[in-house]
Amino acid sequence: MNFRDKKLQIPLKAELPLLFVILYLPSYLNQGTGFIRGFFDIPGVHIQMILLSTVYSLFIYYLWENIPSGRQDQVADCLGVPRFREFLLTLGGLALIYLVISAGLSALLPREGVFRNPEKPVLITKAPMLIPAAVTCLFSALQEEIFFRGYAYNRLLQSGISPSKAMFISTVLFSAGHLYQGVPGLLYAFAAGLFLVSRIQKGASLFSLIPAHALLNFIQILLNFFTEGMKI
Repeated sequence: MNFRDKKLQIPLKAELPLLFVILYLPSYLNQGTGFIRGFFDIPGVHIQMILLSTVYSLFIYYLWENIPSGRQDQVADCLGVPRFREFLLTLGGLALIYLVISAGLSALLPREGVFRNPEKPVLITKAPMLIPAAVTCLFSALQEEIFFRGYAYNRLLQSGISPSKAMFISTVLFSAGHLYQGVPGLLYAFAAGLFLVSRIQKGASLFSLIPAHALLNFIQILLNFFTEGMKI
């Protein structure tokens, strides 16, 4: 038997979970139950996250460009020119989702127990580190949007799955990576993921979603610095 003549073919049902496990699960598990104190004060953290995000983005884009032939009519055109209006709409939607879920769960969930709303960690205490933190947010949003709202969603569409199912499956994968944040983080990731992929379904460009995603993440870090980090 000549194994060189054999082609490795991974079923679609296994392809996306496998890529998720390879690319994202290690970093999610690394974070454990949350970020360590002053996580974004460490320059090496930013260097590592930016480099990994760059490599992941290029790899995912390569896979995307080499998707096997199939129902190409189903694939969404989401690599178009970004629009400022779409950016503002996406940023506003993400902020609203975050505020509603944060306020609702803070009132409903008990302070103790498995389903409690976890206390916010002190992420950053050094003002000069806000600049690399902003760059890190941009690159992290880039690789997440390219994979979950770009490659995963379009790969599912191209295989013949309905848009609603493709939205749900890609969002489940995205939210699964936020289990370490507890129930609030999981629910926010799921709601935000559905909202983001719905923008793609309606014709938005990934390049409108990426800066909105990045800016919201940076605003959260900025607020954490002014409310928690400056007290230290």
